[in-house]
Amino acid sequence: MLLIIVLGCSFLLVLAFMVVRIPLAEPKGWMQGMGQLAEKADDSARNSLEKAKGYWDRFDFHDTYDGLQMEAVNAAFMGYIQLLNKLPNREADRMIGSLLDEVERRGTGRLYRHFLELFENYLYKPNALMPNELRYAAVLWHMRKSPFLNGDERQMARKKWQLLHKNIPGSTAEDVVFILPNGHKSRLHQLQSPYTILFFYQGPCRSCMLTAKRMKMDERLERAIKGRQLTVLTVMVDDSIASWEEVAPQLSPDWINVFDQNEQIRKSGRYDLTAMPAIYLLNKDKRVLLKDASWELLAFYLEKLVVVDS
Repeated sequence: MLLIIVLGCSFLLVLAFMVVRIPLAEPKGWMQGMGQLAEKADDSARNSLEKAKGYWDRFDFHDTYDGLQMEAVNAAFMGYIQLLNKLPNREADRMIGSLLDEVERRGTGRLYRHFLELFENYLYKPNALMPNELRYAAVLWHMRKSPFLNGDERQMARKKWQLLHKNIPGSTAEDVVFILPNGHKSRLHQLQSPYTILFFYQGPCRSCMLTAKRMKMDERLERAIKGRQLTVLTVMVDDSIASWEEVAPQLSPDWINVFDQNEQIRKSGRYDLTAMPAIYLLNKDKRVLLKDASWELLAFYLEKLVVVDS
């Protein structure tokens, strides 16, 4: 029996040695190599920077813009974003700039625009796969001076870059002036409660109303409002009193419910209203705690921050 155990252990040791020492075959073609890199995107963060630097080495930027090439880029892009997410923000921004520099230097305008579209789809659009506004800001920064874009596009990138850096967590939220139903004027910064939920929505907007309904039914939120720990300010960003009167009954009467008269907020560019609803959580000094938060994340924070009697 002892001999069998010894032989078995020896066999396992030899097998393990063989697995470790057997070299992998060199990938055949760029697509296969890109697939392997994407699969390794979950490796330790220690190697992420080196992997990100070499991620596109196999890609021939001189290739013509064809379906096969773009399919390979699309398949590999998620792995690249996952690698960037393991890096410090400064390094990730530098990698994005280096990649777009390389596309400009060796690629075409059509290829450059395709990469811009991928970055937008993954990082910025309302249904982005891996939303990260500040990471997307590095893309906008590069777009500001790209020769592949026209003057209007570069100017739009500059404005959007500035907008993304407003109302970020830790900063003081831009003030909002609004008209109360009784006709009196008030401001966001005049609200006195320890916490404020600023809820921008568009009417009619199905996802906005679903979120508002969940908030209205949440007992913890109701207790926090009645305990004077929290104020909810909802702002419909359409200049339509008829639309506002249509949706207002669906909102809680315990909230401050107003609309953006003359679209002053939207036109001022003080808030990024690309995706709706846009929800912010502010403290008593109107510093931003959460920006563009989901209701799930907002409810989690409120449960930890707001203490009210049950």
